Amino acid sequence: KRALGRWELLGWINDFLCFDVSKVEDLGDGIAYCQILDAVYPGKVLLHKLNFGAKSTDEKLRNLRVLEKAMRDCGIDHVVHSDAIARGSFPENLAFLQFLHHFVQRTCPGAHLQYNPLGRRREAISMSPTKPTSADRASKSKGSFV
Repeated sequence: KRALGRWELLGWINDFLCFDVSKVEDLGDGIAYCQILDAVYPGKVLLHKLNFGAKSTDEKLRNLRVLEKAMRDCGIDHVVHSDAIARGSFPENLAFLQFLHHFVQRTCPGAHLQYNPLGRRREAISMSPTKPTSADRASKSKGSFV
């Protein structure tokens, strides 16, 4: 089976998470990756520890550490090239998005049907020590972040 291209993957993740991301590189903050894993393994990703307004590479790396821990806790044996992903590397973000898509299709293809991405973001942001600004929310999702 062929790997999906960037446009198909962006459509998939935008539909799944009610996002409006136009570039694969913009996923380097780790938010979408964490939410996809949260949909497959509810409660295993500590979404409240994410910085939903992450801009710097260090902030993005902290988010990706949350993802890596959740993957270990869930027994997912896959290398995450966090440095490159956080820096916005197109090939690394595309490869990881392809991995996640394949993983979801293989393990829990209906995850998007029962997942409430807006509600989960809302809940995580309300518990988060680093709340995003309204500009951060508007830049990421359709209409509003939550």
